[in-house]
Parts: sequence; structure tokens; C-alpha cells
Amino acid sequence: MINNEAYLISFETGTCGVFIKTILEQILAQDHIAYQRVLKFPNGHAHDVSFFNPKLMDEKFYTFMANQSSDYASASEPNHNKPIIFREHCAPNWEVFFNKFPNSKNIIITFTKDMEEHVATFSYYKYHINMGWDVTDNIYRWVEHKFPYSYKFPLIKPKEYSERIIEIKLEEILFDKQKVLNTLTTVTSRSIPKFADETYDNYLSAQKQLFPNLF
Repeated sequence: MINNEAYLISFETGTCGVFIKTILEQILAQDHIAYQRVLKFPNGHAHDVSFFNPKLMDEKFYTFMANQSSDYASASEPNHNKPIIFREHCAPNWEVFFNKFPNSKNIIITFTKDMEEHVATFSYYKYHINMGWDVTDNIYRWVEHKFPYSYKFPLIKPKEYSERIIEIKLEEILFDKQKVLNTLTTVTSRSIPKFADETYDNYLSAQKQLFPNLF
């Protein structure tokens, strides 16, 4: 059992999950200079710290650790009492995660059928145009017959964990900034620092410039 404040962000490719992770970092860091990063790219990975950054171990306020593919299952007891962030494209193992991190929450990004074009377009940009990779049809990989929930809205939550699972809709990320920021404020019990608000505006501006027909 690890009692650190912990967050797990679960999301499908192309649903702005790394961007939400960046905003969450900034909210947890508040006025800490290490996280005053202002995102000006439509791809959140441009500012992503994919794995644990040992330089931040020396910071007094905040330590960031991001793992993929349910690495939280093997996470060891840290030697500090700072927040931990995990992110994954896999279906979260709620029993393992919540039992191991009793002071934790799982943020899941969902999207409706109407947003499929957005998700496909964002995935195409990320993998094919921006990174030069082949595009694979991985939308809706986590279907209800395989896992106990779907990334499609509405989210199915087990009763025992319902208060610790927070749903953020892709539509809200793109079209209702204030609602998303309010949600993250409630989740973290922290205010929104000015540079996080600026990061959000810059990200949306970049999305609108790249995908004007989607807005």
C-alpha cells in the first residue's frame, strides 16, 4: 500500500490524454517554476515527460512519475510524500490500483459516437503526419465484452469505486474549458495557476488552426 496522493489518467489514443496530464501536472505544481511549460502544439506529446524524471526528485513540492501499460502494479514505495501521476492506454485494473494507492483517483477520458471523426483525425495526425508512423485502427480497443467499461460515453463505473473514477468527455476538453478546469480543481483540491490556463488556451488555438473544420 502506497499512501501518496496519486492519479491515473486512462485514455484512448487521440483523445487529448497527454494534454490533460500536462494540465494536471501544472495544477499540482502550482507556481513551481519547473512546470511553467506553455504548450503551443496540437500534439500534447511535444511537452510530455514519458517516464520518471530524476531531476524532479530534488524539488520540494512535486515529483512526477508517468508509466504506461499498468506499471502502477509494480510501483515500489517512494522515498517522498509527493504526488504521483500515471497514464495508460490500457484498461485500468481498478482493484489493483485503488488497493495499492488508497489516496488515488482515476481520470478517464470518454467520447461519444459523434466524436469519432475527431478521434480518428487526431490519431492520424499524431501517428501518420506528425510521427511518420503507419496508422492503425485502434479506436474502441477497450470494448465492453472484454473489459468492464468502455471509453465510449457514458462511462460504466463499478459502485465500489464510483466516487474515485472521474469522467472527462472529449467534447468538454475541446469545447468547455472551464468545466474541465473546474473538474480538475475539485479532483485535486487546488486552484488553477495562471500558466495552466494559458497552456489550455494555446493548446485549443493550435487545434483550431490545424483542424479548422472540426470546430
